[in-house]
Amino acid sequence: MIKEVWSASNTEIATKFLDYFPPLESIFDYQSTIISKGKQSEVMRFNIEGTGFYIKRYFRTKGLRSHLGYSRLRMEIRNQKRFLRWGLHAAAVIAYGERYHFSHTLKGALVTLAVNNSSNLEDISRNSPELFKNKAWLSQVIKQVAEMARILHEHQFCHNDLFLRNLLIQQNSDQPKLFLIDCPSGCFWFGTFLSKRKVKDIASLDKHASVYLSRTQRLRFLLYYRQSKRLTSSDKRFIRDVLAYSRRKNG
Repeated sequence: MIKEVWSASNTEIATKFLDYFPPLESIFDYQSTIISKGKQSEVMRFNIEGTGFYIKRYFRTKGLRSHLGYSRLRMEIRNQKRFLRWGLHAAAVIAYGERYHFSHTLKGALVTLAVNNSSNLEDISRNSPELFKNKAWLSQVIKQVAEMARILHEHQFCHNDLFLRNLLIQQNSDQPKLFLIDCPSGCFWFGTFLSKRKVKDIASLDKHASVYLSRTQRLRFLLYYRQSKRLTSSDKRFIRDVLAYSRRKNG
């Protein structure tokens, strides 16, 4: 039997949102400009009285995990809530729902509150490259990204898609504020697998950071992440692992 669930957070703004989209199917009937689209999902924006929302529609699920209750939709919802519990800034979940058969997600939607005055780091690097020359701004961003990665890894959690496009920066005067978005692949790891996934996360960040940051700035990031005042033998070994991973990945 196919079942459906559609629920919202216990907030006034979520209640207003449900006034516009009472059943889950109304989300799929909504027509607007698609901001991004992948093989399983698409994202669009919706506004209510000046408040912005991002609607992510999962129109398809695939893979064994989606049959076992671990679809990308379910994992993304869980991860956004985890980030907030861990004290990280993340886009607030306003509403979510799915159509499912037993534990298999057929399709669904996730609605998050838009972060005002924000852009992801990939867009900033492309559209406002001068910010990367602002030492005060860049120093704060480096420190916040390092702190975020450290907290995730301390919880034995790895993002698995830790690229600049998934790091949102809210710009308040000269005080940037980091938000995590779009993490359907993140999960917990243990032992050797955890160590390897940590390396992958940091290598993913460094792939683009190496284009915009000096070696000194990249080293400062690593020291923040490792909570070291100066490089230890363990830190140097970790750096070698990150560089080796990047060489293998990039051929």
